[in-house]
Amino acid sequence: MKDDKRKAQERNNIKFHDMSSILNFGLGSQNGVADLNRVTTKIIKSREYDELMEMFKELSSFASNEGEELLPEREKRMDEMEEVMKRLHMEILKEKQLLQELRHTNDFYARRLDEEILYAEGWIKAGSVGGSTVDIRDRIRAMEKRIQELRTTRTVADSFSAQIKLSEDNCGSMADRIWKILVDVLPLLRGRLAVQTNKQTQTEVRRLLRENESELKRLSVR
Repeated sequence: MKDDKRKAQERNNIKFHDMSSILNFGLGSQNGVADLNRVTTKIIKSREYDELMEMFKELSSFASNEGEELLPEREKRMDEMEEVMKRLHMEILKEKQLLQELRHTNDFYARRLDEEILYAEGWIKAGSVGGSTVDIRDRIRAMEKRIQELRTTRTVADSFSAQIKLSEDNCGSMADRIWKILVDVLPLLRGRLAVQTNKQTQTEVRRLLRENESELKRLSVR
């Protein structure tokens, strides 16, 4: 606890005889949380899964066509979707890693806020104030206000950390879904397409045989 107070004092270079020093106490941690909030919100809002959702629907339609032939053109379409999903899979994993790093930085600022609140409360309790009675009251009131502001920022940091973790989990879930499609669904659909193509080939051979049946008979007579 004493170490936390010392860190807070050294970091903020506190001079409590100076009102501006009180008013700026903990400002670095507050700005850190605010900056992280802006950056992370921009990252979260920039990620759109509409393209993936459309591909998932399209693949679902391929898989549900039990009574219909999978047209050969779909093989090309599956190749295109596979390339896009591989790219998005890597992008989402990188985004998840970035969000994790931002969350850890946010948690670091939260711990700093705890140290600063602890130190400020201790400063008030210890009566570490010099000067006239009016000055003392003014500085104590100013510090009490700063403590309340720091506590508010600390609450925001907790809420923000939970929000980042949720986005991390969403990225992980989406990456898992893409990977499952890449390693399970697409091979199954391609296998089905191969079987269907083989059936089409056999049907075409039988048709050609029927059309050329008389010629085949003639050729078979010695």
